[in-house]
Order: sequence, then C-alpha cells, then structure tokens
Amino acid sequence: MAETAAPLAPEDEAAALASLGVKYVCGDCGAENIIKARDAVRCRYCGYRILYKVRTKRLIQFEAR
Repeated sequence: MAETAAPLAPEDEAAALASLGVKYVCGDCGAENIIKARDAVRCRYCGYRILYKVRTKRLIQFEAR
C-alpha cells in the first residue's frame, strides 16, 4: 500500500525548508552546497567564499501596472 503525503500548510512548508537549508553554487569549483542559517558561507569542497544562490524552479509571476 502506497501512502500519499498530505500537503503541508504554508507555515509548515516554510519551517521545513528553513531546516533543510538553501542551495548555493560555488563561484570557483561549481559544486552545489546546502547552507543552513548558522553555517559559515564557504564552499565545503574548495573553501571559496563566493557562493551564488540557485534559482527556484517554482513559477513566480509578478503583476505589473
């Protein structure tokens, strides 16, 4: 029997994403790093300190006037 997961409420989803961390790409070696709130901003593989945030795959649309 396969159980389907119930969708999370918006506040629960935000808390779950915050606990996982945010994806960044190293500016030097290109490796993906997951950085949490209290982690040092540094590549885990080469030690480079310039990281770029990965774009979201979710559709975001802004309304212009």
